[in-house]
Amino acid sequence: DRNVINKTARLLGMMGLNNTVHYDSEDEINFMMDTCFFERINNKKSATEKYLESNKPINDFEKEVFEMFLNSYISAFIVTEVEREKNKIHLSDLFSDKKIDIIDIGLSKTAVSGLVIFFRYLKYKEIGLTSGVSYVYNFSDVEEVNREYGKLTKIIKEKDENIKKILIFKRLNNKYGLGMEFEDVE
Repeated sequence: DRNVINKTARLLGMMGLNNTVHYDSEDEINFMMDTCFFERINNKKSATEKYLESNKPINDFEKEVFEMFLNSYISAFIVTEVEREKNKIHLSDLFSDKKIDIIDIGLSKTAVSGLVIFFRYLKYKEIGLTSGVSYVYNFSDVEEVNREYGKLTKIIKEKDENIKKILIFKRLNNKYGLGMEFEDVE
């Protein structure tokens, strides 16, 4: 839906002149599409919810995938442990008491304890993973994250909590973000 894409681009500060979308980096298009796909833009239904209104999953696997999409959530996490040989990362949600594990071959090779990562968490059966987009930060400690987040919550006036988190962590990425490089995993 073109209106949802335009609204999302405006929200994320990516709308340029003549209603053209402008990206500062390659990963911004991924964050914009993740937001379009999973979030309720204009307080309406997400793209996943809209799709499911007129399309029924054709088999159990597709049903499980859509359940995973509907139950996903976006948050900031701190790495608590990395099991490189298992490609597993243990994380703690900075906004709740949730402890999660994800499987990520590339990230498990470079992540270290204490690293803060903002991403959408999905769980398929017993496997936790990201939606494929993330911001990684160089904060000195959790208190610094909370302090910076607190400052921006006073500035960014957005009712939807998920979208507010996205806007705040996008801004924090400009100041504290670590560059991400993507390469084929061998």
